[in-house]
Amino acid sequence: MPETTLEPVMRRFVLCALLLLIGAVPPGCGGPPTPPPMAEDKSQVWFEDTVLKADKVVLVEFGASWCGPCQRLKPFLHKLEQEYGDRVKVVDVDIDEHPTLQRRFRVGGIPHIMLFSNGEVLANPGAGAPPTYEDLKEMVVQWLPAEKQTVAR
Repeated sequence: MPETTLEPVMRRFVLCALLLLIGAVPPGCGGPPTPPPMAEDKSQVWFEDTVLKADKVVLVEFGASWCGPCQRLKPFLHKLEQEYGDRVKVVDVDIDEHPTLQRRFRVGGIPHIMLFSNGEVLANPGAGAPPTYEDLKEMVVQWLPAEKQTVAR
């Protein structure tokens, strides 16, 4: 009986399927595709460079554009950075754009504030916006290095 062109293809398919079942991937059979590098890798690198390697205390606010309390917190964060910008850096992390960072730092509810210094978490008060600027300031200032004094001559 003559062999059709489909039979060699079927034999190869069955052989590859059997080998894959036992965990072997023979040449030409493929195997699971290698996923392309994800944008999240860039998020991790950005976070490492911007937050964990920063030369001052970093306040990270995990939030989202659709989150009302997150938006109400923004003026407080801006004011804090204006007042203490020489000692604190404020960074926004949108959890919709950076879900890996959300999982990495176990952010459940938003807004979620964390303070970092020298690659370590200083404080993790968790979810919820401080009700006033003074409350936010009180929470953050205790972790800031002392202000440098200039000596008059």
